[in-house]
Amino acid sequence: MAATRPWRSRCWAGDPYVECLSLRAIVYNWLGRFREGLLFVEKLSELLRGPAADSDISSPAADRIWTCWVLGDVERARQFSSEALRVAERFGADHSIVYALAACGVASCLALRWEEADGFFERARQRIATTGAGGEWGSVIDGHWAVARAGMGDRERSLALARSAVEHARANGVPLVTAIDGIHRARVLRVIGGPQYQHELEAQVAEAFELFLRADMKSWIPLILLERAGLARLRGDAEARRLFAEMGVTGWDDYARSIEAS
Repeated sequence: MAATRPWRSRCWAGDPYVECLSLRAIVYNWLGRFREGLLFVEKLSELLRGPAADSDISSPAADRIWTCWVLGDVERARQFSSEALRVAERFGADHSIVYALAACGVASCLALRWEEADGFFERARQRIATTGAGGEWGSVIDGHWAVARAGMGDRERSLALARSAVEHARANGVPLVTAIDGIHRARVLRVIGGPQYQHELEAQVAEAFELFLRADMKSWIPLILLERAGLARLRGDAEARRLFAEMGVTGWDDYARSIEAS
């Protein structure tokens, strides 16, 4: 039993078993294999609330937010991110607190609570500036922050954040992060940029879509299809309804309907 359940006797940040659980959950869910991915998410949750309650596994705890994001699962996103932040603040590692704050901001974006999200991202950026820790999450923070600022009606700030997030990801040579930040930039360009940014929006959608296809990231493809559908609406053609039919993640239905109604 000890060989199959190593966390019964010891569990801490960096434990290979915990890291593997986290990575497998992320990969399965990003590949669209949600049933398998959620099993690993639940195992992580069991650890956090049981054997690892007195250990710092805040980063794997925060990793659960990405499963919630691709599913559009607001309730679990808010629960998981709050748990991750409590653990991170309890143990006090700055990079873990930055990541947990970012996760809380992502959860707030899913819930369309823009001011709340803005507060979490501001706190995360302030901690990076003060401590120098957690800077690796900069483009992730800025991409989602751009969506929050767009929701607040801050046109200039949201456009600047979205652009810097994509440029930073490209400069670091991380195609998947570039694609994810590309979704956020596309959303910002469509929602707050307007027709004058149509060509930039089209190029951003095309880049992200190609990167997701190349990586076979099935769960993210419907999200960029949403923005492509929004682009179709912006152009005034009839492509949007066909694209809506290609999506299979119900957590984003309200957002899809909002595009259709625009």
